[in-house]
Amino acid sequence: MTKLIDRQTEYDQHRTAISSNPDGTVQTISNDEMERIDKASMGMAALIRVYGDNQGRDVKYEEERHETNLGILWRVKCVVDGIEIGEATRANKQTAKNVAAWTGAKKLGLAVSWVCSI
Repeated sequence: MTKLIDRQTEYDQHRTAISSNPDGTVQTISNDEMERIDKASMGMAALIRVYGDNQGRDVKYEEERHETNLGILWRVKCVVDGIEIGEATRANKQTAKNVAAWTGAKKLGLAVSWVCSI
């Protein structure tokens, strides 16, 4: 579940930021939720690449680098045949790419949206 915040330590805000609104408020998710999503998305960029190769579809990633006073944030969009199907913002570029691909894979019916732990 996402939530809007006005006050939070800068580090936590940087780490858990997923977007910002026009009024300047930052949209974040909890650390637990972010870790769950990051684990579920591991390898999803490769899955989307294989899907694109097998289906003859054009798969691309659009990357934006945003520098903050605490470090770099990467915003990555997963685009299939010119249509954006997933987007993610993370401090690590590969994680952002995997999360964007995971979001897209769910829309394409290639991935389930929950994770079970053993």
